[in-house]
Amino acid sequence: MKTKKIIFHFTHCDCLGHSTRLFSVIRALQALGKNIKIYVLHGSPLQPSVATLPGVTHLEVPFPSYSRSNFYSPLKKHPEYASQRADFILQAVRTIRPRAFVTEFFPFGRQELWPELLPAIRFARQNLKARLLCSLGYPFSNLERFSTTQDLLAFYDKIFLHVPAGTEDKAALRFLQTRDDREKLRRLFAEIKNKTVFTNYVLPYHAVPRKGKKPSRPLILATRGAGAYFPRIVSTSLKLRRYFKGFDIRVVAGPSTTAEEWEVFKTIAKMPENRGVSLFKQTAELPSLMRASSVLISTAAYNTSVLSLYYGSKGVMIPFSGSARYDQFWEQPSRARWLGRLTKNSVLDYQELTPPSLASEVARQLASKARKNEWPDSFFTGARQTARELLNEL
Repeated sequence: MKTKKIIFHFTHCDCLGHSTRLFSVIRALQALGKNIKIYVLHGSPLQPSVATLPGVTHLEVPFPSYSRSNFYSPLKKHPEYASQRADFILQAVRTIRPRAFVTEFFPFGRQELWPELLPAIRFARQNLKARLLCSLGYPFSNLERFSTTQDLLAFYDKIFLHVPAGTEDKAALRFLQTRDDREKLRRLFAEIKNKTVFTNYVLPYHAVPRKGKKPSRPLILATRGAGAYFPRIVSTSLKLRRYFKGFDIRVVAGPSTTAEEWEVFKTIAKMPENRGVSLFKQTAELPSLMRASSVLISTAAYNTSVLSLYYGSKGVMIPFSGSARYDQFWEQPSRARWLGRLTKNSVLDYQELTPPSLASEVARQLASKARKNEWPDSFFTGARQTARELLNEL
C-alpha cells in the first residue's frame, strides 16, 4: 500500500498550547493510521518538548523565525524574508507531495503569514490535488482581517474545530461587544458550515487519569500558560502565602517567560513573607498538579481549561483580555465567562487583580462545594475524532 504523506504547518510564537493540541492530534493519527508519513513545518523555532516525537519529520522554516518577542516587528514583514520562507515551504510541498496539507490556526489568526503560505497552498491544491485542512482550537478569528480569512478559506476542504458544538461557538457570539463583530463572526462560520467538523475537546496527550491520590497538604496552583503575557498574574500569586499559611502554593510562570520577568519573579519569591512558595518556569508534572489542586489559578487558556473541566477543578480565571495588537486573544475572556457560568469558578478582571482580591476569590472557591466530573470521556475525544476525520480525507 502506498504511503500517504501529510504536512502540518504551525507557528507557535513561544506558546505551548498550540504545540500540545497539534501534537495530541498527531499522536492520535499515528495510533490510528497505517502507511502514513507525517511532516511538520515549524514556522517558529522547534520546541524541545516536541522535537523527540517519534515517526515525525521536523522541518524548520528558515530565518526569520516567529517568536513572542518579534512576531509584530516591522522586520518580520520585510518582503525578502517572506519570500525566503515562502520558497522553503513551497519547495517542501513540491518535494514531499503530500495528500493533505494542514495549517494550525491559520487563516483564522496570524493572517500575516499569508505571503509565505499562499504559494504552497495554491500548489498543493492545483497541482497535487491535495486536501487542504485547518486545525482550529476555538471558534474565533482576527476580525480586523475578516476579508483575508474569507478569501483564504475558499481553498480549504475541512475545518476541524476542537470544541463541542453549541458551547464556545455560542459563547463567542455572546461575548463580542458590537453588532458588526457579531455579524462578521456569524457570517464567517455560516459560510464554512458544511466544511466544519466539531471534534470535541482535544485532551493534552500528557494528561494523567482523572482519579488520583490527593496530597496531604491542600494545594493552590497558579499557571500563566506558555503564551506568557500579563506578568502580574505570576507576581500576585507569589504573594498568597500571607493569606494561606498551611497550603502548598506553586506558581508556574510559563516557558516563554522573559529573562527580565524571571529575575523579577525570583526576587519576589525570595522575599521573607513569600517564603515556601514554589516558582517554576515550566514543569512536566503540570497535569498531575492540576488534578491535585484545591484551587487552580489560570488565564482560561485552551489546554488549561480542558484539563480543568476534565478534573473538575475549582478555579479562579484571570483571562488575557486582548488589545489592538493581540486581538485574537479575546477567546480567553469569552471562555472564562462561559466556564464561570458552567462550573461556578471565579472570573477576575486583570485590572482588578491585587493580592487581596485574588486571595478573596481563592478563599471563596475553597469554601465552595466540590465540583463533579460531569463531563463524559467522550467530551474529550477531539484528538482521536480529528485523526479519524483526517484519515477519511486521504
